[in-house]
Parts: sequence; C-alpha cells; structure tokens
Amino acid sequence: MSYLRPYQVEAATAINNCLSNGSRSTLSVLPTGCGKTELGLSIADEWPQGDVLWLAHRQELIYQPAERWRRLTGEDAEIEMGEFRASNTRNRGRLVCASVQTLTREKRIKSLFQDPKRVGLIVVDEAHHSTTPSYTKILEYLDHPDLRILGLTATPDR
Repeated sequence: MSYLRPYQVEAATAINNCLSNGSRSTLSVLPTGCGKTELGLSIADEWPQGDVLWLAHRQELIYQPAERWRRLTGEDAEIEMGEFRASNTRNRGRLVCASVQTLTREKRIKSLFQDPKRVGLIVVDEAHHSTTPSYTKILEYLDHPDLRILGLTATPDR
C-alpha cells in the first residue's frame, strides 16, 4: 500500500477491518479523480482468499483496472467481456475484470465460475448501479458465506 495516498491508506484500513470483522460488504465513497481504482486494486492485491472479480458496466472500467493491475503486480488480469474470455482453469490469474452485460448471460458466468466459491472478493465499480437486476443476478449466483463485496462509487445516492 506504499503507493497509496494517506487518505487511501486510511480507507483501505477501514475496508479491510470491516470485511475481516464479519461484514459481507462495504461501500467506499471517494470523489471523482481520488483513486477509487487504485484503492480497489490495493485491496484486491492483499485479498487473502479466493479470486477477485472486478465488476463494471463500461469497457473503460474493465480495461483501466486490468492495465493498472499489471503495473501494480506484474501479473495479467483476465478479461471477460464480449469476445474476450477469461480462463476458467485453476491457474488463472488472481483478478478477473468482467462486464456486467457479459456475466448476466447464464452460460458465460457458469463457464467462468463453475465453482462460485472460487471468488473471495467482488469489487463493484460504480457501485450505485449494483441494485439493478443484472448486478443482483450475478451477485446471487456467486453468493456463498465467505464472499465479500467492496463497492466503489463517487455517487452513492444516485
């Protein structure tokens, strides 16, 4: 976390405390341009169990964290969106960035996550959208007792 700004370190500490002390989900609200992506990737990089799914509704919100993940960790993030398909093998990378539109297709989500318990953390970018039926469908499919969800947004009341 040394690359994070002090307020991001404070947010990351609060998120980790919340998710490790029994809360299933938490929401981080930061203004536009204050590093929500970096914050989410920092949490993902240190996540102790299971794969991390980065869920978003627009292409740039899929590509941006995938590119930054590579710079942060040296690892490739996998992309599940349109014609891009992430591996469903055991040696897949720790981070999968996926579009909501793609994962709402039952065949795609079941192929990618044959075992929903493989996912330990879901990062929902632009989390104010997460109450829509498409997000709900994905979250319900992947639900299990150890799953944790981190929402990121600048506009929680939208």
